[in-house]
Parts: sequence; structure tokens; C-alpha cells
Amino acid sequence: MNARKQTVRYIASTASSLITDIFRQTHHTTPESSERDPQVAIRAITEMCTKNIRSEHPSDTVVIEGAEEDRGTNSIKWMIDPLDGVDNFRRGLPICGFQLAILENDVAVYAIIIRPFTQEWFTVEKNRVSEYYNFLTGEKALLSVSKRSLDQAVGLFDATVGTSDNAATQLLASVADEISSVRVLGVSSFDIPAVASGSAELLITGSMNIFDALPGILLLEEAGGEVFDLKGNRPQLEDNFMMFAPKSLKDPLLKEIKRLL
Repeated sequence: MNARKQTVRYIASTASSLITDIFRQTHHTTPESSERDPQVAIRAITEMCTKNIRSEHPSDTVVIEGAEEDRGTNSIKWMIDPLDGVDNFRRGLPICGFQLAILENDVAVYAIIIRPFTQEWFTVEKNRVSEYYNFLTGEKALLSVSKRSLDQAVGLFDATVGTSDNAATQLLASVADEISSVRVLGVSSFDIPAVASGSAELLITGSMNIFDALPGILLLEEAGGEVFDLKGNRPQLEDNFMMFAPKSLKDPLLKEIKRLL
């Protein structure tokens, strides 16, 4: 795994630079447009990731969101979200990220989440701690979920507010008055680390895919949190509806949801 970690660090650093550089270049070269083309960044990152993984680890499988699976011959699989927060990037909002998870026998064993514009890196290895490092300030921290009670909780929400009839939207309306406050970000590289670091206590999502969820699930679990569905079970990764919270809030939250619904 150490050799793959080195590859991850190079890929993540390069992807971060590509996102920020293309974001700024697009802004300066097309001043008449208020929107940027995220596909420029996605293509560049996809090509870079594939080239480096194929060069260093030719037997591994590579799965990048939006691209065809590049199947290998061993039990290692790379799952990569080249640009998390595509709509934000398109509209010129620097709230986006890069995410990567390495799976062994379909179990996530290592993950990294990067916020390029603030140079914040979140890394985690299975059965070890979740870590945070800020390359701008030098701040380091071990992540741990919040110990606040449900009535003090800040809840994050990720779905199409007002236009969606999915379970997450309905649940938001039900629990909003039972917690301290609600925030809507809609970018998993910001949402899940916020719960893993204790900045927020709850994330309800009805729109995450496997690329959004995998790195954050491992980060949260090693920080003392849990991901579950309305019945309290671990959701299937194909499911869109998930809740992320500290383990201590799981039972109180499910009890409150059952009462409300």
C-alpha cells in the first residue's frame, strides 16, 4: 500500500493544481461568459490519473466517474471522482473537490479528499485514524466526530431542495425543527468531512453516487461516525439516500425520525 500511497499523493496534488489552474484560466480567457466548462478539468484529470496508475500499478483496476472501467487483473480497484461539485465549478464557485478511494476485494482501504482552493487534505486508511492537513496554514489534526446532542446539531443537506420528492427532501422538512440549524452545501467533499471533523453532526443526502460516497464513508467511520438508512442499516452503495452522523446520534435520530414520519 505504501507504493500506492505515493501514487495517490502525486495524483491528488496534480489534480488539485489542474482544478485551480483550469478554473482561473477559463475565467481569464472567457470574460464574456459567467460559466466555465468543467469537462476541460475532468478530461485532464482523468487522463492524468489513468496514465499514472497504469504506469505504476498496471495490474490494478481503474474506475473514474464518467469514463469506462479500465479492468486490471488483481484485487485492487481505484475509484476516482475527478471533480466533485461540477455545477459549482461551472458557475465559478470555488467549492469543489477531488476524491479517490482504493478498494481491496471491493472494500475501501484507503481514501483521500481534497479541497483544492483551500489546500485542505483529508486522508484515511482502514482501521487507522482519519487525518486533516492544511497546506496553506500548516494545521494538522486527527478527525473525531462531534459529541453534541441532537438538539444542538447542525444538519447538512444534499439534494434538490424544492423540486425533489425524494426521501431526503421530505426528511429535511421533518427534522429541521428538531435540530439547531440546517445548511445546504451539496458537495460531498465538503459535507462528509464536516461531519467527520465535528463541524456538523448530521448529513442527509438523497443524491450521492458511489464516487461521492466511498471516500467519505471511510473517513467518517474511522473518525467515529456511521452511515445508515431510515431503518438504521448500512445502505447499499447503489442507494442514493444516506445519513451520516456520529454513532452516538444514530439511535436518537432514528427515534425522532420514526416519531415525525
